[in-house]
Amino acid sequence: MPHPASPKSPKGIMALNIAIIPARAGSKGLKDKNISLLCGKPLICYTIEAALDVPFFDKVVVTTDSPHVKEICKLYKSVEVIDRPERLAGDDVPLVPVLVHALETIELREIKTYTNVFTLQPTSPLRTSDHILNAYSRFLADKAKSLISVEENLHSIWKYDSGVVSPLYYPKVNRQKAHPTYLGNGAIFISKRILIIMGRDRIGGKVSLYPMDKVSSIDIHTKEDLELAEWYMKKGTTV
Repeated sequence: MPHPASPKSPKGIMALNIAIIPARAGSKGLKDKNISLLCGKPLICYTIEAALDVPFFDKVVVTTDSPHVKEICKLYKSVEVIDRPERLAGDDVPLVPVLVHALETIELREIKTYTNVFTLQPTSPLRTSDHILNAYSRFLADKAKSLISVEENLHSIWKYDSGVVSPLYYPKVNRQKAHPTYLGNGAIFISKRILIIMGRDRIGGKVSLYPMDKVSSIDIHTKEDLELAEWYMKKGTTV
């Protein structure tokens, strides 16, 4: 399919798109997760290479506190590294302040304002540039303010709170007639800049969903996730 063109603002100024890849040093579930080897290549490389293959990105940024990630980024001349301060590198720090810091740092440095912010987490190695292209096409077609990539779910969803079990989604029809729900897979977020800077959120306004298949939705957080992704890659599964 043709690549989506960058939209213009009402004044005719071309929109600027920035991809931000957050990759902190620490990780609880899988040690050194972002630099773990997947088919012989550091995990973060898959996301960097997918981003660099997207023609409408005006800037690709990695925000990190990891010296190992910074060394890997030196292999990619077009990638800019933002030093993430210690206050934004803890386990409990939400992602939005990290995005705000990276965006404001770049904009101050370049004296320009970006229009759309793409958050691409390095834990989605089977998310490709085509997925990003297609997600952006949907974002533009829907005239959305934000977009989240998802995986379709037809199973019931339950929560456990203070010893009480209750359904979040419990279809009482057979699978063929059930309305799907969608699980965020963490692969792609697209946000208008104002949501990040003013709203301090990635999702808001008119929200669009971009469904991805189960394989391309694999999100690496454990050794088992890494092994599963490697199995699919070695199998040569089309994603």
